[in-house]
Amino acid sequence: MYTLQDSANALGITEKTLRTWLSKAGIEPTPDSVDNRRKLLTETQLRYLAVRFRRDPSVLERNQEVLERINNLTDEIERLRRRLGIAGI
Repeated sequence: MYTLQDSANALGITEKTLRTWLSKAGIEPTPDSVDNRRKLLTETQLRYLAVRFRRDPSVLERNQEVLERINNLTDEIERLRRRLGIAGI
């Protein structure tokens, strides 16, 4: 799962453009189970957007490993914050 910011970066667009694309495609991002303010997209949704809006899907493959590492670290930070009783940002 990818945050909207990570998704936009992977597609090479702004978050505002991503939100427009999501609306046009009828895709509703999934709320993050850790932080409902964060919205997430699946890799399948990202690939669909890339094809529909004529972006090179290979960009996603190049960025996938980095995005997964970022997401894993973000999730780990949130777990540690909860464990230590520190409010999220």
